[in-house]
Amino acid sequence: MKQRLFSLFIVWVSLISAQQVTIDLSTGKNDDGTLMSAPPPDVANGVSVADSDWSVLRPNETSPVTTKTRHTYTGWSTPILTVTAGMGNQSRWITDMVGWAVTGDYFYTSKSFQIPNSASNAVLNLRSLSFVRNWTYLVRTDVFPNTEEEITRTAWMSDGAKGWLNSRSPEVYNKVLVPGATYKIKVRVYTNNGNVTNALNVHGLVTYTTKTCSVPEPTVNSVVNYCQNSVTSPLTATGNNLLWYTVAIGGTGSSDAPIPKTNTVGTTSYYVSQTDNGCESARAKIDVVVKSIPNSPNVTNGSLIYCQNSTASPLTATGTNLLWYTTLTGGIGSSAAPTPDTTTAGTQSYYVSQTVNGCESERTSIKVTVTPNASLVVLNSANGNQSVDVNTAIQDIIYTFNDATGVTVTGLPAGVTSSVNGNSLTISGVPTITGTFDYVVTTNGGCGISTVNSTITVVPFRDWRLAPNSYIFTGKEFNKLTGKYDGHEVDGLYIPVKKAYTMWQNGMHIGGMPIPSGNATADVLWEDMHGLIKTGQNYSLNLIGTGENAEIEIPINKALKGNAVITYKIDGEVYWSWHVWVTDDPTNGSTYKSYSNVRRTLSNGTTEVIPDSEWGWMDRNLGAVGSSITGGNWNRNGGLLYQWGRKDPFPSLDNRGEDFYEVTGSIGQRIRHRDSHETNQWLGTSFESLKKFVKASNALVQNNIRLSIQNPLSLIYVQNDNDTNEALYYGNKNLPYNWFGDIDISQMPYGFNPVIDNSNNKWGSSRLGELNLWSDNAQGKITVSNYNFNSQNRAYQNKSSYDPCPNGWRVPSMLAANIGNYSYVDDVRIDYSPFGINPNGGTTNNTLPTTILPSNANMPTYAQDFKIYPQIGFDMTNVSGNNMGVFPGTGMIYRYNSQYTDSHETFLWTSTISRWWDATPAVNARAMRLVPDAMQYINNYRPDATNFPNVYGLYKYYPLWGIYTSDAAACRCIKDPLYTKNTYDFPTKYFTTVLPKYEEGLAEPNSYQIVKTINVEGSLIEIPISKAFSVQSKVLGNIEILEVSNHNDLKVNVLWTTNPNLVSNISLTNPSPLALTDISSTKIKVKIAPNQSGNAVVTLHNGSITNPIYWSWHIWITNSEITNIVYDSAQPITSATNYINYTKFGGALETEFMDRNLGAEEAFPAVITPATPTSDELAKIKISGGLQYQWGRKDPIPPFMNPDGSSYPIYLGSTNSDGSTSYTLLDSTAYNNANGNFIKAYNSYTDASNANVLPTDKISDKLNKVLKYSVQNPLVFMVPSNFAPVFNSAPQYTNGSDWLSNESNLGANRWGRGDVKSVFDPCPKDYRIPDVVAVVPDAVYNNSPWSKSETNGSAALDVSNIYYGVKVGNGLGYQFNDNAYKIGNYPFVGIRGDRDLFSGTLPDYTKLSSNNSGIWTSALTSNYYGRAINFAFNRSIDKMATFNSANDPYFAMNCRCVKIKNVNNEQQGPILAFPITQNTGRKADNTFNPKEIEQKIKTDKLVLYPIPVENILNINATDNKDYYYQIYNMSGQMIKEGRFINKQTNLSELSSGVYLVRVNDSNEIVKIIKK
Repeated sequence: MKQRLFSLFIVWVSLISAQQVTIDLSTGKNDDGTLMSAPPPDVANGVSVADSDWSVLRPNETSPVTTKTRHTYTGWSTPILTVTAGMGNQSRWITDMVGWAVTGDYFYTSKSFQIPNSASNAVLNLRSLSFVRNWTYLVRTDVFPNTEEEITRTAWMSDGAKGWLNSRSPEVYNKVLVPGATYKIKVRVYTNNGNVTNALNVHGLVTYTTKTCSVPEPTVNSVVNYCQNSVTSPLTATGNNLLWYTVAIGGTGSSDAPIPKTNTVGTTSYYVSQTDNGCESARAKIDVVVKSIPNSPNVTNGSLIYCQNSTASPLTATGTNLLWYTTLTGGIGSSAAPTPDTTTAGTQSYYVSQTVNGCESERTSIKVTVTPNASLVVLNSANGNQSVDVNTAIQDIIYTFNDATGVTVTGLPAGVTSSVNGNSLTISGVPTITGTFDYVVTTNGGCGISTVNSTITVVPFRDWRLAPNSYIFTGKEFNKLTGKYDGHEVDGLYIPVKKAYTMWQNGMHIGGMPIPSGNATADVLWEDMHGLIKTGQNYSLNLIGTGENAEIEIPINKALKGNAVITYKIDGEVYWSWHVWVTDDPTNGSTYKSYSNVRRTLSNGTTEVIPDSEWGWMDRNLGAVGSSITGGNWNRNGGLLYQWGRKDPFPSLDNRGEDFYEVTGSIGQRIRHRDSHETNQWLGTSFESLKKFVKASNALVQNNIRLSIQNPLSLIYVQNDNDTNEALYYGNKNLPYNWFGDIDISQMPYGFNPVIDNSNNKWGSSRLGELNLWSDNAQGKITVSNYNFNSQNRAYQNKSSYDPCPNGWRVPSMLAANIGNYSYVDDVRIDYSPFGINPNGGTTNNTLPTTILPSNANMPTYAQDFKIYPQIGFDMTNVSGNNMGVFPGTGMIYRYNSQYTDSHETFLWTSTISRWWDATPAVNARAMRLVPDAMQYINNYRPDATNFPNVYGLYKYYPLWGIYTSDAAACRCIKDPLYTKNTYDFPTKYFTTVLPKYEEGLAEPNSYQIVKTINVEGSLIEIPISKAFSVQSKVLGNIEILEVSNHNDLKVNVLWTTNPNLVSNISLTNPSPLALTDISSTKIKVKIAPNQSGNAVVTLHNGSITNPIYWSWHIWITNSEITNIVYDSAQPITSATNYINYTKFGGALETEFMDRNLGAEEAFPAVITPATPTSDELAKIKISGGLQYQWGRKDPIPPFMNPDGSSYPIYLGSTNSDGSTSYTLLDSTAYNNANGNFIKAYNSYTDASNANVLPTDKISDKLNKVLKYSVQNPLVFMVPSNFAPVFNSAPQYTNGSDWLSNESNLGANRWGRGDVKSVFDPCPKDYRIPDVVAVVPDAVYNNSPWSKSETNGSAALDVSNIYYGVKVGNGLGYQFNDNAYKIGNYPFVGIRGDRDLFSGTLPDYTKLSSNNSGIWTSALTSNYYGRAINFAFNRSIDKMATFNSANDPYFAMNCRCVKIKNVNNEQQGPILAFPITQNTGRKADNTFNPKEIEQKIKTDKLVLYPIPVENILNINATDNKDYYYQIYNMSGQMIKEGRFINKQTNLSELSSGVYLVRVNDSNEIVKIIKK
């Protein structure tokens, strides 16, 4: 191939039309087409002119060599082509450098040739000739790997001596070539004879036809400017098939655009052409100009220094077109000079460049140093402010100061000094004067001045033996000005351990045995709510300081309420313990005095009457977290239990509603009620196992009290020396030993020096009350005669070292220690008991009528208006006009065998051990006992058979009851009238953490319901997002969510819906809330399309909707308005006015049910012909099923099945940035795949890749991790990995299997059991999951919201005959329209995961049960079974149970929400605060419409006065019945309800305006005007 000729030839033909192009591949030819010369025979080596178009690779060599022409002898043949026949010789012979063959293959190869894309009729004609055999190949080189095609080969044709010259290949004729392809020719020549030449002669021609060329130059930017050493990009041009050159003419083009170099200043030219249809254009020129870089700008001062928070000036520099940066390289420059930020200490570098001729210089650095202002930090915030006794060393106060040269201190009390060592300041010493000293620490030198103001309060010497044994924590500081816990928000408290050291040194009864030195630690011995105290490993707590000056730091989980006992240990042994009581403010009790002139003894020995202003009661029992019988945390209102005289509480382990609970802590065991049953895995320890028994001979007071201190959770009993039975005095079962034992006069307890009877030199056990463990007014001593005289009442003494009440409070005392007279009659006056009635007539214990009758008719005037809630407790807030308080049941623990009593009875200690006048051992302490036992109908007890023959039960009031000191009863504290007077005030010291806090929105609902609208604009639901952040941070412990980076890019998503047309748009009002206050105002806006109904779940995320879910909300759009149905479980005997809602089987319940299941688009209709519903009725039934819930979870799970048996899918959403949502269908088959994404087992979702529950986690941490997983996976059906085994000998003991834990009965308050509505409750605003009264399976009467009077709710009873229900269709559901049991209508939906847990069958998670269906309550059953309670029915046998506990909490079933009742702004439980009206089955309404208002105002028959009213509104009524009121505004909304007490009520909280008052649920109302 003649390459040069070919190139010129192509340029030429591009200018003419349709010309044929020939490429000559022949050997031995020049570029102009002439034959190369051939040498004569005598030329050396027989070779001559080089043919650079061909090369040859010789045998055994790796590099080819250029060929040369070979001398031609006469007779050598010439290859002739058909297309050149008659044209003479067209080629020469060529060979290698040697010319004579060696054995092997010679490979001759031509140079490449290309067929243009635009070519047509491209063909190859070729013939090759050699002296030996040859093979010829067409090689294509533009593909990888290259392809080789054999196009001809020689045949060996011997014709004599000259025959070898005829070894020519057959002619290749018009071999078709591919346009755009690149080729070369390869000829293989083989010889095995060294005497034969390896010469080759090829005659080859390629021909093709071209088209006419007329192609313009490419479009270019003719000048491209760069700065020196800048980064360049490949040059660009606009055109087709570009070829780039470095010369204007000639050269070889490249398809790769050149990248200019900028290392040298100057101009470089580049050229580019384009090729179209095989025609190449002229070349366009591009000049690349490289400019020089200017010098960097000049700055006057490259290092600036500012003080923190000082005013800075904009930076300056000298140069042209300055640009300012904060980084040395990169970034975007600003023409505005920056002003340094001085708010944060540290060093910041700024950079500046200048730009000349478009080239930017290097950057000059300016370093700005912000020097921190002088700072003062107290190393221990607990020590900065101190309260100490005079002449007692303060704890060292240590400050560190930085960025200052020194500090000064002013205002310290005498005896306290300061010293500086390096950057540390220590304040220490012993204050010698009393007072409040506000001292000031101030830095000097450096930037700014830092000042810290703190206070050292030096009080007169306090007896640390009287420091409190319990501490109240409400989340706020105690405010001395108001006497309430309404001060600053706090996060924890400190407990000083000095009392422990003082008591063991010289405390009454135990002193003389100082605490040894050793390893001091503190921990939580037990807590009754998992995670109540924020502890370290093994429930450890921080100790601040050392020795007797140490303090225990107690951080509190403010999301919980409960109790804990904190221990101080040396080398693991307990030396003291304190009760921490986490509750709301308990100081709002009554100010009732049973005896008007009760006195106190001052430190100087004189006595005085206690002013009424300094007398008061707590509003609840010690340790109770609720003060109401019916509202708030009513289930935990009983409090803790105490053996008389002991400082440490015992958990009841059984709440008011018979719910069992456990306590856990460093005790290392999980302590449970003796009757708890857990068959899954016995992790609990019976409370009984902790008891300590002391032989009578060893039971000395000092030893037993020390034993009690070092075993604060152990009941202590004295038993016979043979270890068989309880120790009794004189063998009399009525005279058991006190837990603290007896006294040996030769070993008197430390500090106890009683007067000994010299006649017999013995200490009588009758005088054990003189030990005075709880500071009895009479100090255990009796008055021999006239003890009921006013002059003989005993005054209050200083509080005892063992008193269990908090600072400023104490156990109340009797005013006399006597039991009674010489005739052994207990005739002590009842007003000597703090719980007694002031009868103004000297009524004594033996004359008091202890039975509270059903009405006031036959009660004495001083005992009127007791309000007893059967089986619940006593409301004594208006006993003959006296507010004595509210007293729920407490239960007690009987001595020795630790048997718990019924929790509905109330037992409250006084501090007085009572005794007879003789030598009878003193073994009883006075207490109050209250009995509200309606269940005594089984013994046919009737309190007033004559007047109330149908009223049964025991209703007793015993203000001077006696309880053995070894029993455990509750305490109700009174204000200590002496703690400030006699200077033993020990205020609690609190602390606040720096962690962010957020609590807003906790009470917001998890579901939002509206009725579909036909408005073309649709409707809008706005959801505050605050709940997501408050629950995550406060309840689940995810504090990190409050960091800005975790809420600065919020996203919302429609997770799933039953109707893809339901939500037309979803968005956030502020997707980037940068502050917590912004979160509070941010809402999710869910736009509902017109005329659409259905359900959806929307979720909140940060960053992306694929990131974890923060929270989710249920959107519930119904077809029709939701109405409520009021159901009364029984009709109470209303004439028994002292017994609230009395029925034979306890108190009646009144519940306001929704008319449909949660999530149902329609209510199940009242079917006219139940056997054959109409098509319209069937249409409503179909969409009446609603959604399902696992017990305790807030998020719905679709059943995928309608009550009529039809199935439906849901749609998984992916919300776009514009608020629209794309959906994919999810049907029941995909969801129900047990190996899919939606049914997960406990071992899977708790593994390291999910909840990451660890064996070492505390219980609270385990639960929070799983709860968090449930929040992040709202559509996952969470199931157990293992099931609780059947308790075969007693199947009723079988435990439930839970989704929350692999143990039973944990997280029993998930749905607000016995408390206010839970944060996980799935019901809409103003509704909640219904609760029960008690969770004991045999407490079945008037217990469940669905209970029917005198019917066993736990039994499966006939729907029709017992409950008057009617089956609809073949099992579509049941309707209950009979007025005797009108609870609404219930579709049949089934239960997901249903199984018979009493027989241990395994569930099928992939379908709903075909026979069983149910409605959840918020309760787990008692005895630690951990089974969830529901209202259940079975359509295969047409039976139902209103209290069914045969449910695993992991089951998924329906919910029916109930209306929340509020009394005085307090949520109520299932027990009614007021008598119910006899209107069962009525539709409920708490509003009037305008027409009703107009009509009702006309019927003004009640007399209320005065009108206008300012504060107190009176009712003019002649009878003594109770009057209850509801107050409505003129829009018809109820805004207040309550009861007239003493025929009046206080309306001061109402604003001025016009109101309507309805009395006793009457239709008659009165219009009043409020000033």
